[in-house]
Amino acid sequence: MDLKTLKSAVRNLCPEIDEDDFSIFASHLKIVVLPKGAFFYREGEIHNEIAFISSGILRCFYWNDKGDFKNTRFIAENDYAVDYESLMDQKPSQLNFVALEDSSLVLISRADFYNAAAVSKKWEKFARKMAEHVLRRTQKKLTSHLIKTPEQRYIDFIRERPAMADRIPLYHLASYLGIERESLSRIRKRISKSRM
Repeated sequence: MDLKTLKSAVRNLCPEIDEDDFSIFASHLKIVVLPKGAFFYREGEIHNEIAFISSGILRCFYWNDKGDFKNTRFIAENDYAVDYESLMDQKPSQLNFVALEDSSLVLISRADFYNAAAVSKKWEKFARKMAEHVLRRTQKKLTSHLIKTPEQRYIDFIRERPAMADRIPLYHLASYLGIERESLSRIRKRISKSRM
């Protein structure tokens, strides 16, 4: 298993992690390949693993009371997929994680992750940094939906994640932005005209 990409992503959050630190749980890592449309976790399941996305995209969503899905996040290469609340509190998740395209995940179990944090201050620091990363990402999305217009949210998305924008079907992107697909089409058309 090539851990170079995973090590790089881990060191982006916690540069102090070295080869000795990786050896604490390297043998516990598991690679899972999810074909497009396969679920990593479903609503009602308890998250017992953290996934690092080495290739592909996962879509995180929930079903509202009308039976419509609402996308909350897209997780691509070099990022982590987990319902942090479910993992920490060991309670059933309200979220679904499904592969938008064939995806390769590197998994570490909750128990192995906690054991690493218990024996290494560096892994403990990484766990804290990861929680901060999740909190910042959640707060940024919440603030964006409260303050910005759908057009501003779309512009932010394509500016911050240009490669991902081309890989996500429009109806999924519209759901993530909190608008209808037709509204997103109008926004894209307006932006396209303004750039001419």
